[in-house]
Parts: sequence; structure tokens; C-alpha cells
Amino acid sequence: MRNKFFVFFDNSRVRRFVFYTFLIFVAVFFLFINILMPLVGEDYSLQPWGYNASPSSFLERINVISQVVHRSVISWNPRIGEQLTTITAALPKIYFDVINTIIFIWSLIVLFVLGNGRFPNSKSYYDTLSLFLICFLIITVFPLLGQVFFWKAGACNHFWGELPGQAGQRDF
Repeated sequence: MRNKFFVFFDNSRVRRFVFYTFLIFVAVFFLFINILMPLVGEDYSLQPWGYNASPSSFLERINVISQVVHRSVISWNPRIGEQLTTITAALPKIYFDVINTIIFIWSLIVLFVLGNGRFPNSKSYYDTLSLFLICFLIITVFPLLGQVFFWKAGACNHFWGELPGQAGQRDF
């Protein structure tokens, strides 16, 4: 006699619902933490202009950002993330929060693909469990969670910079 819990999960629509509900829950949780996380010192220092001194026109903003990025590149700064931080610091913080959440979900899927050699199947509760385990281990075991995932300078330097290398490991 089978357990009623597993009989409930035999329906593929229920498994698909649990899979997408988990992804939405992780995205909302991560977005909520991103929104509540304040900027830190390096985030402020990499802003291309002062707090109330933003240029008035769009072209002036692009010009200031490109000058700051050019100055950083000319000074032989090897961290591509500082240029990304400068660009994202010119935008309102909510844009960074949404982009960072999307990149976190993408990284969960990339880590799943690296571990299993295939994309997650929304009808498999083992794949949902694997994604949950990846997310749980990142949140509980990673010692510098806020510095790497939530702060603008850390996310652009470390987290966003690691993803092209991860994605290049496999053919998608």
C-alpha cells in the first residue's frame, strides 16, 4: 500500500505546480531580501555621480557613465564587475534587485544542469527537490551570502562574473 502523500504527487499537474511554485517562492524571497538590503560603502563610491547631482538628460548620463567606465579601464582595473557596478549604480536600485533575482534563478538552473547534465523537468519532484537542495545549500552554507549575492558591488564583481564561466561549461 502506497503512502497517500506520494499518490498525491503522481499527478503531473501537481508536480508541475509544485515546481513552479518553488521557483516563484525562491524568486520572491530573493527579491524581498534584495529590496531590503541597503547599499554599502563600495556601492556608493562606484556611483558615477553624487546623490542629488544626476545629469538632467539621458545623453549626459550615458556620457558620464562611459567616462567613469573608461577611466576604470584605462587604470588597468581587471575587475569587470566594477564597470557593471558603475552601470547598475546609475539605475534605480529596483532594477538591480530584479536583474539580480533573475540571475540567481538562472544560476540555480545552471548549477542543476552542471550536476545532472540536463535541464530540470517540471514534472519530476526529484528535480524540484534537487533545486531546493541547491538553493538551501547556497543560503545556509555560503559564508559571505550578503557580500556576494545582495550587495551591488559584490554581486556584480563575484556573482555575475562567475555565471558566464558556469554557463560555458556545458552546451545549452
